[in-house]
Amino acid sequence: MRMMRRAWLIVLGMVLLPFSGKAQQPWCAQEEMTHRLLEKDPQVVARVQARAAAQQNAAPMPEGGVRIIPVVVHIVHQNGAENISDTYVHQAIERLNKDFRAMNSDTSMVRSMFKPLIADMNFEFRLAGIDPAGNCTNGIVREYNPATDQGADAAIKTNYWPTNKYLNIYVVKRIGNSSSGGIILGYAYLPFMAAGEPHDGIVILASEMNSFSRTLTHEVGHYLGLLHTFQSGCTSSGDGVDDTPPVANPNFGCPWSVNSCHTDSPDLKDQIENYMDYSSCQAMFTHGQKQRVDYYHQIYRTVLTSAANLQATGVVGTYSCKPLPQFEVSEPAVCTQTPLTITNTSQYQGNVSFSWDFPGATPSTSTDEAPTVTYANPGVYPISLTVSQNGYSRTYTRQQAVVVYPSTPLINHQAWLEPVTPNIADWMTPPNPAGRKWKVVSSAAYSPPYSLMVENYQKNNAGEELSYVLPPVDMRLLDEKTLRFKYAHARYDGRGQDLLAVFVSTDCGKTWRPKWFASGSQLATIQGLYLRSFVPSSLSDWDSVTVDLSAYGNEPNVLIRFLFRSGGQNNIYLDDIQLGRNLTGLGPDASQPSQVVITSDAVRVMGRRLPVIELLHADGRLVKRRRGRSLPLNGLPPGAYLVRVSDGVSARVWPVHVK
Repeated sequence: MRMMRRAWLIVLGMVLLPFSGKAQQPWCAQEEMTHRLLEKDPQVVARVQARAAAQQNAAPMPEGGVRIIPVVVHIVHQNGAENISDTYVHQAIERLNKDFRAMNSDTSMVRSMFKPLIADMNFEFRLAGIDPAGNCTNGIVREYNPATDQGADAAIKTNYWPTNKYLNIYVVKRIGNSSSGGIILGYAYLPFMAAGEPHDGIVILASEMNSFSRTLTHEVGHYLGLLHTFQSGCTSSGDGVDDTPPVANPNFGCPWSVNSCHTDSPDLKDQIENYMDYSSCQAMFTHGQKQRVDYYHQIYRTVLTSAANLQATGVVGTYSCKPLPQFEVSEPAVCTQTPLTITNTSQYQGNVSFSWDFPGATPSTSTDEAPTVTYANPGVYPISLTVSQNGYSRTYTRQQAVVVYPSTPLINHQAWLEPVTPNIADWMTPPNPAGRKWKVVSSAAYSPPYSLMVENYQKNNAGEELSYVLPPVDMRLLDEKTLRFKYAHARYDGRGQDLLAVFVSTDCGKTWRPKWFASGSQLATIQGLYLRSFVPSSLSDWDSVTVDLSAYGNEPNVLIRFLFRSGGQNNIYLDDIQLGRNLTGLGPDASQPSQVVITSDAVRVMGRRLPVIELLHADGRLVKRRRGRSLPLNGLPPGAYLVRVSDGVSARVWPVHVK
């Protein structure tokens, strides 16, 4: 025990040493994040020192049997590929359990000199069955959060479960690069830096949650108290474990012959099979590492694996919990009249009843476990599910559960799309789960009075994504397969990178293909930094873009989406969106201002040609048509409409909303 207490103090000293930043390849950020924590919270040093002093005479209890750790996996996502399925989570937990029980088949690859050192760590990891509020759970929670694109520690851990009762694993899209240039795959804090505190737990890339990656095994090693085998290089302290030979630098690939240190006796090759290196042939923990983990477990993690906590978190025995309603939408974007299946992922025990509400759908209600519905009109619709059991009921509502696009092309020849009122169809600017979206503004425009804008100045929303979708287009009828538009943008401090991109879909928004993008300094339309809320003040503040859509020339129903992803910089504006060749006549140009005026009571057209004015429902159904200079709008039911004005050669289309 004296050896372990002395090793504890050595480890504390190593934690407080300046970060070395050795690795240049994909790596673990345990050391770097620890030093960031120390800079942000200097008091953590005092807490560590106090713990060290308190443990000077501690006599850890002997460890025996398999210890079970309750786990919650937070999938932090933006509805992208990082929103991994439950299957991948189960595969990752299965891999973790095999590795910690030395049941992994690749122990056969461990070299003979190290095989006697292979240790069963006597830990088992189980997804929780009860959440902190007493609700049933499968141990997997999905949280929409733009911070998934940054992997910022505090921002992704806002919904942590009590860290003394659950191992919190946060699955994210991106963590970023280390200060020395390596790509970070994951990180965790050592127990004496985090146990029981909000930041305790593991952050890992979604791409590493599977049946073959060892990143989670590596990070759980840190969580339980292990250091990298290359910690402190070839010095005598190393990683503080006697049966792991010193390693000068992290190993990559499988360099079986490498012996980077000659300070040990006997002089052994690097133990590249160890999970705490970076090699591609990881397959083992050692008995010395188990002894260290046992020691730290008795000090910091005994509540976690206590019999009372295992029962309270639903990982052992029989237990009761309140039903928790949950569901997933098979396709979050569909066309009108397309069947949509709702997957019931509710957590419950015993017999329960379901009650669904589908505003705007057919059927509008259901008691089926997994119903199928259709929508007749475009829009953004909520879905509600109530689960009831023995007099207890709970309802879950997702406000923007599904976006429904028109199934009929609304643009079938050259068109100029420009907002003319502050109201616009919600399916064209679907709000993200935070409720933010592109909005119509009159503060700036290339062609007055309105433009589209994302308010991005000092919003602290890096990673947030917002979309603007054009009405569906029959590309076959455009004489020139192009998209033109103008935009204005400025950088704030240059630390992040805002992005604007154009995507195309030919399957009603199920899949999107990128066609154009610009980000960072390439996106900015003015020179230098703009240290206040950006509003373009002249035409020179705008850039013009032309996107070639010839690859979709034979497609009868094409959706075009503008996507803005915030990098925490400044506002962006969008105007003069044009499909097909450059328009004259009805299209505004430098010598001829807009000829169409839309008010609450009528559409009025001024110009040389006698136009046809059409009012359409948002799904393309004709409301009324007139050849002439005006079309009354009185007496219309509230809702989203399109006004189309054409002269037989070209057309302009405006989305309008009647309140």
